[in-house]
Amino acid sequence: MKMTGEEKTHQFLKGFSDESFTSVRNQVLACDPWPSLDTIFNIIQQEENHKCIMMERDHHAKNAIALGATEQPTMVEKPTCTHC
Repeated sequence: MKMTGEEKTHQFLKGFSDESFTSVRNQVLACDPWPSLDTIFNIIQQEENHKCIMMERDHHAKNAIALGATEQPTMVEKPTCTHC
C-alpha cells in the first residue's frame, strides 16, 4: 500500500505528540498546500535547535545567579603608609 503525501505528513506529525511541538504541528497543518516532508523536517529541526539554545541560555543564567548568590564579597584592605 502506497501512502500519499498527506498520509505521510500526518504520520510524521503524529510522532511529535509532545506538547512542545504543538505550535509547529498546528502551523504546518494550517498551511495550504502543505509543505513537503523535507520542509516540515527542517521546520521541526529549527524549532528543536531553538529550544536547545534557549534551554542552554537559561541553564547558564541560573548558574550565574546561583554563583552570585553564594559568593561573599571580599574585603580588600586599603594600603596604609607605614613610613609616617
